[in-house]
Amino acid sequence: MKHFELLPREDPDESSSLQSENQWNVWVRILATSAPYQRYLKDPKTSWRLLGAAMALVAVCTILAVGSGKSSVSTAPGPVAIPDQPKQFYRHYDGDLHLHEVLKKSGFSKKGYHCEFCSDLSGDGRRMVVAQDSHVVILDYSDLEQEWKHTAALPCQPSPVLSISRNGKRLAMTHVEKGPAKMHKVQEVWVYDLTLDPPQKIHEQALDIEHPFYTNYTSPEKDIRVFPYKPDGRNADFGASLKLNDDGTILAIGLPLLIYSYHFQGAEKGPFVMGSIRVVQWDQTTRAWKPMGSEIDSLSMSSEETKNSNGTIMYIGQEIGHFIGLSSNGHRLVTTVNARLFPGAGPKATRDGIVVFEWDSAAQQWTQMQPILPVSERQYVTMSEDGNTLATEAAENQVRTFAFDSRTQQWLPFGAVQVGKTIGFKRFGTYGSRSMALSSTGKVLAVAVSGGIHEHNFPTSKIPTSHGYLQVFQYQHHAADANNQWVSMGAPVGPAHSGDNVMEDACSDFSSVMISSDGKHLVGQAPCPQLVQIFEYIDGGDNVVLDHAHMNN
Repeated sequence: MKHFELLPREDPDESSSLQSENQWNVWVRILATSAPYQRYLKDPKTSWRLLGAAMALVAVCTILAVGSGKSSVSTAPGPVAIPDQPKQFYRHYDGDLHLHEVLKKSGFSKKGYHCEFCSDLSGDGRRMVVAQDSHVVILDYSDLEQEWKHTAALPCQPSPVLSISRNGKRLAMTHVEKGPAKMHKVQEVWVYDLTLDPPQKIHEQALDIEHPFYTNYTSPEKDIRVFPYKPDGRNADFGASLKLNDDGTILAIGLPLLIYSYHFQGAEKGPFVMGSIRVVQWDQTTRAWKPMGSEIDSLSMSSEETKNSNGTIMYIGQEIGHFIGLSSNGHRLVTTVNARLFPGAGPKATRDGIVVFEWDSAAQQWTQMQPILPVSERQYVTMSEDGNTLATEAAENQVRTFAFDSRTQQWLPFGAVQVGKTIGFKRFGTYGSRSMALSSTGKVLAVAVSGGIHEHNFPTSKIPTSHGYLQVFQYQHHAADANNQWVSMGAPVGPAHSGDNVMEDACSDFSSVMISSDGKHLVGQAPCPQLVQIFEYIDGGDNVVLDHAHMNN
């Protein structure tokens, strides 16, 4: 880590006089200690001429400095200040983690691939997990060496989904199997104990589509029969999203493509897709994962528009589970929703958005908190650790936020953030990316803004006209005038490098963003090559000297 220097901030009204005084002192000190000056003091006429010339030179320099209004100390340009707030921004603080070099030193393959959900950050911002080729690398920040160190690695298959507990002690990851049309289908989920050296699986049997749940039931009141299309879970996209709670004892697993059939006008139709979320809890006594309530699916969701005029079910199900947010205690959960209609069930309608569930400890069931919050289809959603703030993508490159009002027991709009480019890293055929993150209390929001639309499988694809960046916002509450709003925390931060060819330029973006609980540490992962960039928050950091350092472990 290369050190930076915080220079003293000066009062704008006094800056000119301070600059003049400082320059004056510097020049006098130079003249008074110079050997020629000491020698010429013996000749009064020469010394007076020399002193007069020196004074004239000092006067000219002072006039030029005051006229230009610039400090004599070279400083890095800062962002526009937030009104009534000190200048704030994020900077690279530990350089870039070039994972190719980390893996090369560790003896692993250097081959890279596109990966959108292959990284995660612990709550304190000091442990990171990143997947690269055939291994998941665990990186810890060393206070002694002031750099990120590779501490362990776990074997994996390409493009795993990762989730690290906020305390950094457990890691959930998927083992995947490549399916048709270049799509990766998730098969099973394992959880590792990262406190052991090397990390070990905490359970002997994998979490899969049949364990510990088995979905094969009939719902007489809705006449819908649900069944797994294939028992290996490939067609259910088991584990498409994963979320561990704070201590890693509760795990939510998304199955957005669970297959089911239904009866319509006396005939069985299908198979069709219905999303599902399974929540499991760790039983330390039996050392096994057990279901935490029933499966969360479309049949358990309430909606004001579930039936048409003749009483027939209109929505055959909502595709849920593509993205999941989980509170730190694991008792509040949010997911994205994409509604589907019965064929011939009436006018076409959609019911896309996000929905929140809360754990009822008395009934031992998940309950829906309120009707679906309408936003864009299949977009990423995240939840603050306290479970009281949501952030999700909306139309027109907006991020919409919601806050839970304990008085009304309702989720209310919490404001929106407008960005100028595409939110998140988008590729043809994908639903998006981990494109935003909230701090513990939901008052700091980080957004990954893409430079454009990419499809890296083809060299002739669209290339962004400019690079993507990370933008951080802070929610400011004004009790006096109720002028609450999200304000930018300084200038955006982006990839520190620019490629020299088309492919490198296309990768100068961020596929995901992660933030520490306190909002002071920010991580952006580029899609390719596997580059992770880390930023630290500087409060009142005017005149900070930035130093970009590349880490070659």
